[in-house]
Amino acid sequence: MKDLVKKSVLLGLGAASLTRKKVEKLIVPLIREKLLKRKDAVKLVKKVIAEGSREQRRIKKIVSAEIKRAKPLVKKASKVKKKAKRIAKKALRKVRRR
Repeated sequence: MKDLVKKSVLLGLGAASLTRKKVEKLIVPLIREKLLKRKDAVKLVKKVIAEGSREQRRIKKIVSAEIKRAKPLVKKASKVKKKAKRIAKKALRKVRRR
């Protein structure tokens, strides 16, 4: 569970930085070829970075909500596991007595 959450958060963080790199890769040639003004390029990069940040925050909210939802289930699963072990031990003792 923790691994999944960690990977999800890292995916969100990585997506924003990856987007910036891709945007810069696309924009630099356009500036060199005079197809895009430097001023417009800066605005575009800022806009994409802002969108990436918004997406990061959205992903973090989703992950946090899922963690809160999962906590009671994890606790319940732990209790069920303990109970199953007790039942298995009890059954094993009965079998050994025969």
